[in-house]
Amino acid sequence: MIFLRMLSETVRVFEWRCAAYCLMTNHYHAVVVTHEPNVGMGMKRLNGLYAQGFNRRHGLRGHLFEDRYRSIDVLTDDQVVTLLQYVVLNPVQSGMCAGPDQWPWSSYRATVGAAPAPRFLDVSSVLRWFDTDDVRARELYRSSVYSRLELRRSAAAPPDASG
Repeated sequence: MIFLRMLSETVRVFEWRCAAYCLMTNHYHAVVVTHEPNVGMGMKRLNGLYAQGFNRRHGLRGHLFEDRYRSIDVLTDDQVVTLLQYVVLNPVQSGMCAGPDQWPWSSYRATVGAAPAPRFLDVSSVLRWFDTDDVRARELYRSSVYSRLELRRSAAAPPDASG
């Protein structure tokens, strides 16, 4: 996939660590850790090159992405875990699939060990947030994602009318 190749190259060039990603039909999410203040330059490169190639392939001109990228600083362990869950649950919340394991364009399957990890994806860093043992960490990660999904589903469900 062209976009993932460009993301991989951007991660390499700017020496980022990519902890998670999810490609949607009209946007994408990428969780990156940087050691230099170069997110702006990297995003300009990634979005610009992708838009140029897309426009060439489809005979279009102008902006491809409606808005500038959004970045947030993540400061606590809870914020990290919440962000990792949010990114891979995005297609589920959008009604595009029933579970994150069904969406092939995210880092979820690679992180749980159900698919090969792309070269640029730093699965080991994600797993270390959950446990030092990879097998246990994968299970805890999977469990945390599905627990977040169940919380969201129960919060969205109408109240029980039987009481």
